[in-house]
Amino acid sequence: MMEVALELQKMNQQGQSLKRIPGKIYETIIQFQQHFIQGLWQGDDPLLQLPHFTPEVVKNYRRIMREHNIADGSIKTFCRLSATQRSNLKLLDPQKMNDVEALIRVLPLVTVKARAYTEGEMEMTMSDAITLEFTIKYPNFGEK
Repeated sequence: MMEVALELQKMNQQGQSLKRIPGKIYETIIQFQQHFIQGLWQGDDPLLQLPHFTPEVVKNYRRIMREHNIADGSIKTFCRLSATQRSNLKLLDPQKMNDVEALIRVLPLVTVKARAYTEGEMEMTMSDAITLEFTIKYPNFGEK
């Protein structure tokens, strides 16, 4: 965030208009906002957002993933495991794992599918009317 302030100060000193802010500044602001909201620094593992997860717990999880046939170490994959699968990992004691399970039940897990097509056509051209169709599902919310 400090680099954004320095860049804006430099632009002002050079007499450049602040109406034309470079894209790098927007990117930095967006990244800072995301990390501020998530309570992480850039480069931190997203699994550290989960209660009782420390760098040691994350390291242990990464070590045992293959043994339990877990595709990747993302927080999304971890949250999509069943409660039994997560319990079988034995990453935390049962009381702490209950805290993790309580959080996962309310996390906004989202599945998104996108499709672009032109009705009645097999191919799209630049003059066609293109339909964009998005399907968004929230698995944790059930059929409400």
